Amino acid sequence: MEAKELNFNGFKMNGFLGLFIHLIVLPALIIFGLTTCVPTAIVAGILCIVWCIMFAGYMQLEPNEARAMVFFGKYKGTFKETGFFWVNPFLDKKKLSLRARNLDVEPIKVNDKIGNPILIGLVLVWKLKDTYKAMFEIDSQTMASSAHTVTGNANQISIGNAVASRMNAFENFVKIQSDAALRQVAGQYAYDDNEADTEELTLRSGGEEINEQLEQKLNERLAMAGMEVVEARINYLAYAPEIAAVMLRRQQASAIITAREKIVEGAVSMVKMALHKLSEEEIVELDEEKKAAMVSNLLVVLCADEAAQPIVNAGTLNHSNSMNFSFLYKWALLLGLLLGHVVAVFAQDANINRAEHVYELFVANQADSIHALLNKNLQEKLSPEVFRDMFKQSEKQFGKLQSKGEWRKESAEGITLYHRDLKFERYDLRFLLSFDADGGMNTIRLMPVPAASTAKPVVYNKEKMLERDITVGADGFKLPGTLTLPVGKKKVPVVILVHGSGPQDRDETVGPNKPFRDLAWGLAERGIATIRYDKRTKIYGAACVPEGREIDYDTESVDDAIAIVAWAKTLPEVDADSVYVLGHSLGATLAPRIAERADGLTGIILVAALARPFEDAIVEQMTYISSLTDSSARAKEQIAEIKKQADNIKKLGTPDFDDKLPLLLNVPRPYWEFANAYKPVEVASKLTLPMLILQGERDYQVTMQDFGLWRFGLLRNKNAFFKSYPKLNHMLQEGSGKATPFEYNQASPVVGYVMDDIVSFIHNGSLL
Repeated sequence: MEAKELNFNGFKMNGFLGLFIHLIVLPALIIFGLTTCVPTAIVAGILCIVWCIMFAGYMQLEPNEARAMVFFGKYKGTFKETGFFWVNPFLDKKKLSLRARNLDVEPIKVNDKIGNPILIGLVLVWKLKDTYKAMFEIDSQTMASSAHTVTGNANQISIGNAVASRMNAFENFVKIQSDAALRQVAGQYAYDDNEADTEELTLRSGGEEINEQLEQKLNERLAMAGMEVVEARINYLAYAPEIAAVMLRRQQASAIITAREKIVEGAVSMVKMALHKLSEEEIVELDEEKKAAMVSNLLVVLCADEAAQPIVNAGTLNHSNSMNFSFLYKWALLLGLLLGHVVAVFAQDANINRAEHVYELFVANQADSIHALLNKNLQEKLSPEVFRDMFKQSEKQFGKLQSKGEWRKESAEGITLYHRDLKFERYDLRFLLSFDADGGMNTIRLMPVPAASTAKPVVYNKEKMLERDITVGADGFKLPGTLTLPVGKKKVPVVILVHGSGPQDRDETVGPNKPFRDLAWGLAERGIATIRYDKRTKIYGAACVPEGREIDYDTESVDDAIAIVAWAKTLPEVDADSVYVLGHSLGATLAPRIAERADGLTGIILVAALARPFEDAIVEQMTYISSLTDSSARAKEQIAEIKKQADNIKKLGTPDFDDKLPLLLNVPRPYWEFANAYKPVEVASKLTLPMLILQGERDYQVTMQDFGLWRFGLLRNKNAFFKSYPKLNHMLQEGSGKATPFEYNQASPVVGYVMDDIVSFIHNGSLL
């Protein structure tokens, strides 16, 4: 492309000479003119104007700097002489840098010649070559001006800032063109040759040739802008994350095959030596059949990935009468010398190697091979279809596999588990195995990685509380419980703790966690008494229903809570005007009904309160848990059946109800009829007592959707207060990431800030 740059040939003066004229000669003439006659005074006035204008004519250039000289829009050439000069002050002197600049292009994602997604980046050195093209062939001035106005008033930008903005505009142009050139070059070649015996140039092996082509493409693209690339090199090259793991496995497989070839080659040599030694030293004479058996056993031992025991069949050995303990000793010694190193390598933990083998089968979707490794008991119970496409389904649900952790071993209660954590795009899963004494696999699971608790252990001061055994309940049902009182305080508020669904104990124990005990102790330290008790369904089971009644919300929970409210008001240690009910899960859902029926209740606290129909929550929970652990067709069929039963529950009392379908959870019909009739949000909206609704944002059993329904339904209730906690799950455990059922088995106490909010509500009637 033709160069358009011209050297500046206009008038120029040495800058120091210009200063002499400007600062000495002109002032002298001006003073002389002003002190003489009128005509000379007029000339002096003109010289004053010239004196002012001359300030704009000075310029200084360092090596590898240039000025594009423009006279009222007309290009007059480029000034490149270094030094201090004075030129026509009416020239616009646009400063440019001719120095080399580095540009590190961030890796971009492109497809190579055969379509594999790869990440490729480059570093290049560039500089201005033609100042005319750089200034006037591309819109660099507008880009530079826009950069000025971002940071401040353009009129206030210094020359240094102006040139920096201009050069940054050039650099942005180079960056865009380099991105395009990199995509063009990368698309012309494959990443590598995939171990094929070809001489075709690849990005990985091309080296200097690829860099030269890249440099050529860049110079072709930048010529229009008067720039040139001094050097360009690919500085980053890798497979994209979605295929990196697969390609790594391919490379590993290739390396394993090469290693196996060496192992087999060495093993054959060692077997040959063993047979020769046995024969030479006349230790034993083997017929051809026994030689074949021995060769097979030796190769198994030498080539296996784990420790193996050689099998020697001596049943028909020639000269068997000569075989004695001396022979056995020599045989063992010979094998020990030959195999000592190999066995030492693989005898560390054979099950780690087994686990790795199963994992490779899992990734390769080899369902039949996985099934064959199960112990006999599981082989009879499970079909190979259970493992079909497990890995593909996992990637479909959770995104591509990005990385895998190291194998870890954990022992508990005599069982040793082997697991590694797999990081997918959207979720982390744990691949878990265990083996029986015979080496058969008796456990294989893909489960969410347990969330680590972020809660600090709570240390309770038991000297500040007093606990007393009590017996409470309604309808003649005696329920053992605990009254927890703060020490040294009289007439304190009391909170009655109401459980969720199921046979719950007084502490609402789940695994190692006791949330009701934590609440009782934490509130006692803060000056508030609590009552907690074993639920009727735990103590009496199916016999918990009074004669003549059916199992429903009232007989399960509400009746007992109402009786305990009345009993609590009689306690001498309790302020009868400050009695609260705190319900958790189902207990929270029933708190409005308790408040509706109980006399003298001061307020209610709802923790993880369900606002939607119970059957809908069950379907949602099952779907969620299944998405974490099991996405098989069988699991989907089970969820579909549960949903079908849930939909049928909604039709109770209508002609559309199908009495042939089993009831959801095998719960009796009266229970579901009562649940359908109870609308907790509607009941709560008619209450005038204070209400506090608390919700963990990581709760998958009662979700933020329910929390939103409570807020909307109680929008006009000025006595209702709401708070959600980003880190808490359904059991008020603090953690991070997606909640799973497995974290319920991790010890994590109820955090102190929940108790602080409860105390604030009780003492102040609101949240501070």
